[in-house]
Amino acid sequence: MKRSTTEDYPPLDDFQARVLEAKRNADAQLARDIEAARGVKPAPLQIQTGPLPALQRQEGGQHYKDRAIQPIEYIHANSLGFIEGSIVKYITRWRDKGGQGDLLKIKHYVDLLIELEGKQEVNPATVVDDGWLTWYGGDNPVGGARVKILHRQGTTDGPNPAYFYTWINTGKDTDIVAYRVV
Repeated sequence: MKRSTTEDYPPLDDFQARVLEAKRNADAQLARDIEAARGVKPAPLQIQTGPLPALQRQEGGQHYKDRAIQPIEYIHANSLGFIEGSIVKYITRWRDKGGQGDLLKIKHYVDLLIELEGKQEVNPATVVDDGWLTWYGGDNPVGGARVKILHRQGTTDGPNPAYFYTWINTGKDTDIVAYRVV
């Protein structure tokens, strides 16, 4: 096979010539930097005296420590409870540590949260039975339909479009516990 020479290629235009010159300059600078670095002594090793701060160390692996934000920081900053915090912990580490077992733990914690939060339901005795539908929480059940609502404290409101109300159930007297489409 014939070795190529500069005569085998068309002449370089101005841009190509500048690119080639820049590459030659960069290669020359890299060679100078390597030579200069050969005579440089490494910086002395700095040893930590005393224990590392808790967020900079981890017992039993690296599955949290190498994250942009550790689960404990997120859990603390958002004042999450034990169950929610456990869900955050397991979802963060499942690929690096527990695999499918961690996903099953997440599912278990979600089931526990639903079960335990579901115990904070309305007292059914406060709901009258003349067209009222008991509501325990969740999304707006009727879209934009006009509804009359019953609060936990026994007062009513409406009729108004359902999207006019805040459909949450937090255990307060002002929570919606029943509604009637009108």
